[in-house]
Amino acid sequence: MIEQEKKAGGADAPPAADEAKVPAPPKLLGTLPREKVIDLQWPVEYDGVVYDKVTIRRLTGKETRDFMDLLSSGGKTDMPPMIDVPLEVYEAMDADDQYACDEAAMDFLPRALREASDLALEAMKSTALSSPAP
Repeated sequence: MIEQEKKAGGADAPPAADEAKVPAPPKLLGTLPREKVIDLQWPVEYDGVVYDKVTIRRLTGKETRDFMDLLSSGGKTDMPPMIDVPLEVYEAMDADDQYACDEAAMDFLPRALREASDLALEAMKSTALSSPAP
């Protein structure tokens, strides 16, 4: 009789798939802002959608690793995952709007990407300064 209860879903039986509780995804806590909305001075229309705002957000650790892996393997990406518009919209944006987005993106870059970006800029500057003028 005890074996029948277990097979029929008795107290010792594992919960049915629909009864298993799925935990909520992890949530970052803290007081610092994780995103910034940039209001475009010159909205862009693309594929029937008007883009008048761009949201820039901080990346998670996994997104940062995936993005760095993609770049280091020679992969190409349309846009960094922190910017919520298609590449075509970003490229069509007014230069001042693009600059505002780039500034905000720098503020939200993880330390590792910010340091890598700073090193790349320094290398470009030193190369430009040491190269003879044409």
